[in-house]
Amino acid sequence: MPERILVIRFSSLGDVVLAEPIFRVLKQKYPQAKVGFATKRAYAEVLEGNPNIDVIFTLNNDYGKFAEEVRGFNPDLIIDLHKTFRSRKLSGKFPKTKKLAYPKARWERIWKVLTKSRKPVVHTMERYLQTVGSDGDSFFQKLQSPQTENQRRLIEPSALTVGFGLGAKWETKRWPVEHFAKLAQLLSKSYQVTRLVLFGSEDEYRLGNEFRKNIAGLFQIVFVFGQPLERVKNCLSKLDLLISNDSGLMHLGAALGVPTLGLFGPTHPVLGFAPLEEKSKALSLDLYCSPCSLHGKSPCFRPRRFCLEDLTPEKVFEEANSILKSAQPKPVLEPVPAVFLDRDGVIIQERNFDYTPENIEILTGAIEAVKGLKTAGYKIIVVSNQSGIGRGLLTVEGVNAVHSAIQEKLKKEGTEIDQFYFCPHWPEGAVERFRKDCICRKPETGMLDLAGLDLGTDFSRSFVIGDRVSDLELGWRKKMKSILVLTGQGEKTKEQLQTTEERPVVVNANILEAAEFIVAQNG
Repeated sequence: MPERILVIRFSSLGDVVLAEPIFRVLKQKYPQAKVGFATKRAYAEVLEGNPNIDVIFTLNNDYGKFAEEVRGFNPDLIIDLHKTFRSRKLSGKFPKTKKLAYPKARWERIWKVLTKSRKPVVHTMERYLQTVGSDGDSFFQKLQSPQTENQRRLIEPSALTVGFGLGAKWETKRWPVEHFAKLAQLLSKSYQVTRLVLFGSEDEYRLGNEFRKNIAGLFQIVFVFGQPLERVKNCLSKLDLLISNDSGLMHLGAALGVPTLGLFGPTHPVLGFAPLEEKSKALSLDLYCSPCSLHGKSPCFRPRRFCLEDLTPEKVFEEANSILKSAQPKPVLEPVPAVFLDRDGVIIQERNFDYTPENIEILTGAIEAVKGLKTAGYKIIVVSNQSGIGRGLLTVEGVNAVHSAIQEKLKKEGTEIDQFYFCPHWPEGAVERFRKDCICRKPETGMLDLAGLDLGTDFSRSFVIGDRVSDLELGWRKKMKSILVLTGQGEKTKEQLQTTEERPVVVNANILEAAEFIVAQNG
């Protein structure tokens, strides 16, 4: 009986998601064994917190350090779900260890591409399970929603939340944005959908902007582009329906129990990657030329992409309707009030783009303010513009490191921030991928809309505390109370203020005074 089992699957997102059932099987077969999982750092969050995994080894840039950590685990059974040079190299460090490798069926799949045979390859998840002799009882992958709050009751919403996966690794796999927009219009005519959630990578943000131009005013649109995987999982879990290109997001949604429609063009369900969930379905026109490649990367050889362009919004709506016509909106956590805090000049000393975990200074009273507001029942959410990323002066990793340092300082004092959101964009920035017009840079409300979905916030009972006009404007746009503090840029902002009855401002000396004002409002 093995005592230490190592499962290897380095990438990609969908493949890691599909690996989940094997860990349940292993724990059932070998309940006393410790189970480790080796994967790339980018995908570790998919299975973090999984009760059937004892340790996750994450590969980033330092392969030597990674290999040493795995060597310390000293597995006596290795299960290779990748079968690449890198996975074999890792397995080779344990010459006496028993090894199992899944039947990759690569040549069988290539044969499907060449012959267009419609006899399906055994699904990838089934082949994973075959590696450990499973009979398929654990066939559907199951991922838990990242956030659960037992103290908050569930309520029945009055409308549906629908998600669109606009992106895919290869552009050839993307259903046209105008088709997604037309589908949204069809949904709006038949169902009460108040929130439409768009998913994609940072590099696919432009797809969201194109979509908005075609659909302005019909829905509240929430952008989930370039967000941490844990946040993506949480936002997916709130959906009543996901419609997605053939991508890792499609598998992630299905694994979270979301009814999912997967749109297949240059790829095909016969290759063994259809979404798995009881109410999920793969949609394909099943053209003679499909599949044209294993992963959809190859350019289309025909005059246009018939496989996706001719997959009409009406056809997709017909399938969506078959799911939604008997569906009730998914229960959600009862919304709670929040205090949205700017970061620089409000919580920490402003340093003009010179921020590191070592040099941050928590402003006087900030810790006591956070403690008091949380005791009063408020979520504490940081929303900050970090244009230094787009300007090339900061990095996403660096900003996250600063947030971790802030959180660590607060936790030492017995409190914490509930969530950090930041906008990395700058329209004239030096970094191309962040050089864009966006809906998240304050005073635009994109970060608040994301927080509303992610955390479940009640804006009618919430506040904004900031030191700039953009912070105050953010509050006004969401009809929240805006509080100006005189730290940071606050004194300069006070001189610029032109308040009206519709745009009231409370002025406090600092965050602690602002927190005391908020708590007093609740009596």
